[in-house]
Amino acid sequence: MFADNDGGFTKTRIPIKNFFETFPVSRTQAKRLSNRFEAFQEIELYFEGIDEIGQGFAHELFVVFKRNHEDIKLIPIHTTKDIDRMINHVKNGE
Repeated sequence: MFADNDGGFTKTRIPIKNFFETFPVSRTQAKRLSNRFEAFQEIELYFEGIDEIGQGFAHELFVVFKRNHEDIKLIPIHTTKDIDRMINHVKNGE
């Protein structure tokens, strides 16, 4: 499921809940999380069990990281309305 035709891993799923005890809020947390994202072409950010995220966290991943890594897809899955709202807020406020 996560390998390409050549047998390399190009896709991964990151369970956000496994990294943070509470909901992630800061840019530092986002930077720490995205530290090795460059190794993949597509990253599913799995938000099950996380109810909300902070603006700094969302902006760092979905604006700053994306701007610096246009070829990498970040795909948020199992998000809440609050998480979707924050992601849309930071994307629209670029």
